[in-house]
Amino acid sequence: DPQRAPVLKRIDVSDAGIITQFAYDGRDIIAGTSEDCQIVWYNMAFSKQVSSSESCEVMHKQPVSCCVYFEDAPLLATADAEGSVIFWSVPPLRTYNFFNKLNIQFGEDKPYSISAMALSWPDEEFIYCGVERGHLACVCIRSIVENASSLRK
Repeated sequence: DPQRAPVLKRIDVSDAGIITQFAYDGRDIIAGTSEDCQIVWYNMAFSKQVSSSESCEVMHKQPVSCCVYFEDAPLLATADAEGSVIFWSVPPLRTYNFFNKLNIQFGEDKPYSISAMALSWPDEEFIYCGVERGHLACVCIRSIVENASSLRK
């Protein structure tokens, strides 16, 4: 008989639609991605939503499948079914705001849906995107990371 685990905190995330993935910033914030093309940020200490990408000028136009926080740069990266990776600024930069966007392409007309994403470690200069058709893309993001890191100072 498995041991029951007590729920320590619960947050209603139903307004965000169907959540596809969560990422934790290592402090108080959890970012979630949704099939409704949204990014939502929740503060675990206050158990509530603190922001979303809904009012941003640049946002995903397809369901968002993955997200990952950077260890050193003040960024969150999200990826979608259209092959787009969007970088969002996080504190101490302007909070939960569009920072940069990449379109991952393999030289074909139809975009590839990104289904998995990871960062190189410890430098975080490369982003690896796994796509639906069995490919893995490695993209240099050094200039984006350096720009975000320099703005933090």
